Amino acid sequence: MVKNYKKGAAGFIIQNGSILLTERKTEPIGCWEVPAGKQEVGETFEQTIKREVKEETNLDIEILEEIGININDEYKFESHMFLARVVGGELKNTEPHAHAKVEFVSLKNLPEKLGPSTLKGLAILSSRGLI
Repeated sequence: MVKNYKKGAAGFIIQNGSILLTERKTEPIGCWEVPAGKQEVGETFEQTIKREVKEETNLDIEILEEIGININDEYKFESHMFLARVVGGELKNTEPHAHAKVEFVSLKNLPEKLGPSTLKGLAILSSRGLI
């Protein structure tokens, strides 16, 4: 854990050869990222990602495992990354002010502009044979 950095979580939700991604309307505009966000007071990282996924996509998830931590020195942000699966809800863009799109994207046809946490998580999942 890095002192004085904001804390949060990111969710890698993979099904049928696709990953759940959001296309940002805020900086960095046009960047595709996995659902993620800041930890609220009193939350565990697991609670944070479950809440963030629900808030951003209307999906309920089950966490399978923590796959790593991404430290972003530019934004002074520490993000705990989780592999998860959908257990309920219907996919919707519930934050249209923040996301242009929310969709499952084929792992074989990923957008060019992926966020650093997403790239790191995909590299970890690939190196472990999980994707």
